This record gives sequence, structure tokens and C-alpha cells, in this order.
Amino acid sequence: MPPYAGSRGLHFGFGAESTYGTAVSRTHWFRAVSGSIKARVQRAKVPVIGGHSANARAAQRHFDVATEIGGTIEIIGTYEGLGLLLQHTLWAAPSTTGGSSPYTHTYLVGPNKPTGGLTCEEVRGNGTSEVFAGGRISRMVVRCEAGGLVRVTLDLIFQTTAGRDTAGTPSYGASAATEIKHYQGGAASWDGSTYPWRSFEVTIDNKLARRYLVGETNDSRHTADPGMGDDQEIVARLVTDWSSDALRDAHIADTEADLVVAFTGPGSRTFTITVHNAFVGDNDSPVTGPDIIAETTEFRGQDDGTDYGVKFVIVNTQSSATAA
Repeated sequence: MPPYAGSRGLHFGFGAESTYGTAVSRTHWFRAVSGSIKARVQRAKVPVIGGHSANARAAQRHFDVATEIGGTIEIIGTYEGLGLLLQHTLWAAPSTTGGSSPYTHTYLVGPNKPTGGLTCEEVRGNGTSEVFAGGRISRMVVRCEAGGLVRVTLDLIFQTTAGRDTAGTPSYGASAATEIKHYQGGAASWDGSTYPWRSFEVTIDNKLARRYLVGETNDSRHTADPGMGDDQEIVARLVTDWSSDALRDAHIADTEADLVVAFTGPGSRTFTITVHNAFVGDNDSPVTGPDIIAETTEFRGQDDGTDYGVKFVIVNTQSSATAA
């Protein structure tokens, strides 16, 4: 019996493509919490009548319909290294200020995707890896809870895969050890009040849809560059200990304000999330027993023509916002 393959050593490496779908070397590496990217080939029978053998009732032939390539991965959030992924989630070219370290990098929502997509290499921890090209981030979730680290979940769509091959070698710098920890976070602020939290998460859903077009790509079984199938959705969820009806009343009153959550790490590093023009989409504080009442509040970000729904600001030692 051949030896089994363990899952230790799962890594994901990303690189920014100059041309969508043309693979490039991987420059940003992340140790993964979990994740899997795969190719799924959809096939259908040839729908003819009377094409069966004399003694059979099953179809005789089939053909390829489409190849869907994608998956979900989870990585640990760090003060240095997330810039490329934020740009490819939010789309606007990031800005950097500061003549020397520490540098301040700002990531905003933009109307157009980066010209090229993302190339991703999945190193599987069993001696093999797979390289995917034409990557787009359909959804990003950034979350943290008391007692944990910031985690980043990505839903990814790719155009092609080069197939399984010998594993590449991930390359990490000192920035890989700058994890964002729960005790570095501050209370959430909204509408002039602060809220210590049990857990916080923000979801940026780009609502991307695959596009299968004959003549658009070399092989119409593979998606062209995905497009938005609906409005971008920005949703934050805050779980707190219930102490008053302020958030419930704000839900009824339809109050809007920016929601801000910030983390401060070593060496002047910071990581700040702002959900613009956030209104309370839902609020619930059920009484389920003789325990501390938890209040869950859902905030929804909006565009007001100046601020576009969400902003990330990272302060770190990197001079480049996409290396940051």
C-alpha cells in the first residue's frame, strides 16, 4: 500500500498578472489555515433520440460543457503582506504616504478591476502543487474574535490550471510573523459611541459571475474575465455584550455613520477597517437562558459619492502598497 499524504505544509502563493490569464511568478506567500482550489469539468450527454445499442437504455456519448476552476482559502491576517489581496478585492490602485518607515497605505473601492488577474500556486504539502491563472477575488471576509487571530477568507475564481506538478518553494520574509492578534484590537466605534466586541467580521462580496463566450477565449469551456453580476455588497457583523438598546433603536431609526475597527501592533504597525455610511440592517439580542446576553448587529456599507462603502488603511514598514 502506498504511503498516505498528510496535509502539513499547505501554502498559497500569489502574483499580479500583467495580462489577464497569463501566469506569472508568485511573489506573495501565505501559510494557510485551510483551503482547496480545484477544477470541476461539467459534462452533458449528447441529447439524441435513438442513439442507443439494441439492448441498452443509457446514452452513448457526452461532451464537455464548461470547466469551473475556483475555491475558498483561509489565511492568517498580517500587518504586512495583505496589500496585493486588498487591491484585487477593492480594485482601486492603492496610495502610499510617508518618506520613510512607517508607511501608510490606503485601499479603496474602485470601479474597474486591475488589468491583470492573480496567478496562484497551491502547494499541497504532499510534494505537489498546482498553478492557477486568471484569478479574481469574488469575496473576501476579514474576521476576528476574542482569543483569536485575524483571519482572511477568499472565494476565488480562475480561468485556467496548469495541472499538478512538483511543488514550488514558498518564500517568506519577516513580515510573515506579524500576525494581527485579538488583544491588539480596539473597541468598534459608530455614531459617536464605542462598542467592545466578542467578534467582528466584514465581508466584501464583489458578486462576480463567470462568463462563457465563444470566440472570447482560446477555449470557451473556460470563463472569460469574470464580471459583476450584481451590486457589490459590504456587510459587517459585530457581536457584543448587550448593555443598552442603542443599536436596536438605531436600527429602527435608520441611523447612518461610519463603523471603524482598528488594530495596533508592534513597531507602529496598524490595521484599520472603515465601513462607510453604515446603517444597521439587523439587530438581535435574544434571551436564551441565565447567561450574558449577546447582541449581534449587522451593518451595511454604502456609497455616498465620496466614500465608496469600505476602506482599509495599513501602516507598516513596506514602501510599496502592494508589497504591504
